[in-house]
Amino acid sequence: MRPKHLQKIKEKVISANSKAIFVNSDFFDVVEPSKVSMCMKRLVDRGLLARVIRGVYAKPDNKEPRINTVAQALARNFGWTIAPCGDTAIYLFNMSKDAPEEWTYVCDGQNQSYNVNGVNLTFRRTVNKNELSETPPVIAKLIQVIRAYGKGKLDDETLLRLAKRLRDDDKPKVLFGANKVTAWVKKYLKIIYDMANQDEPLRLSSEYDVYDYLPVYHNENKTASFFGNEFKSKSEALIAYSLRYAGINFKYEKKLYAKDGSKYKPDFTIKHNGKEYYWEHLGNQENKGYAQAWAIKEPWYHKFFPGQLLTTTEKTDIGVQIKKMLRNIFAFDLALPKTNYT
Repeated sequence: MRPKHLQKIKEKVISANSKAIFVNSDFFDVVEPSKVSMCMKRLVDRGLLARVIRGVYAKPDNKEPRINTVAQALARNFGWTIAPCGDTAIYLFNMSKDAPEEWTYVCDGQNQSYNVNGVNLTFRRTVNKNELSETPPVIAKLIQVIRAYGKGKLDDETLLRLAKRLRDDDKPKVLFGANKVTAWVKKYLKIIYDMANQDEPLRLSSEYDVYDYLPVYHNENKTASFFGNEFKSKSEALIAYSLRYAGINFKYEKKLYAKDGSKYKPDFTIKHNGKEYYWEHLGNQENKGYAQAWAIKEPWYHKFFPGQLLTTTEKTDIGVQIKKMLRNIFAFDLALPKTNYT
């Protein structure tokens, strides 16, 4: 082991805040894994680190590190995705002032138990890994809170309290966990979503559209409304919802003029990282007139706005198409399930 490796780890430890928790994997960018343990032992011997449990370390003045921080550190070390469950979830969601006697988490790893300063910390392997890996962390926690209360045990007052616990940027994400859970949990997620977004300019009906997690108001002209915009189809509303969730600004059907004076109205005009994109959703390609019009419109984009055209089609995998588009073009990983929309 070279001295410079130990020095670099030492510098990272010293520069971290006093409540930081360290695990071996935090230093794999400094030295190969086989040598990290020896470095950590030397720092413990020198009094710069204190061993919390095997493989987990804290600064010496952090006598009783937070159990949740230790849990997150263990998950980081093992490469697990975790979410608090039971009384732990209720406590961490600020729904109770009483800390749990045993801290429990669901994980996509394996069952493990630890004793941290006399407190039991338990990980329980979940059979539904997608619920963790494809759901925003705060929503995964919310799902576990709902389960902790139990079916039929959540009254309107408690649901409203849960809704108020969500930050503004988390509110649009609530229903992205709905396709990963059982029907009774999904029902509560929808109610919480409605309560959390009641001040938004979105009119909700008691029925939800075929995407199941996207609430859309259908008016008498059979158009779809979402956050103050009227769309021609539910697929367009889903695109709008996904863009909003990703924090990407857009204009709907804004006129676009070419150098020769010709113009069209793209479904979505998007500005991202200094570049403008035009997203067209091809919703009726089986119609002859529609297909002929697109055969003229598509070359127009390539001629006057090369490299700026994005397209999706009306297929059963519209959710997957949107997810790939946001990931490949806008570097945003969106957890959208494959739909059965036809």
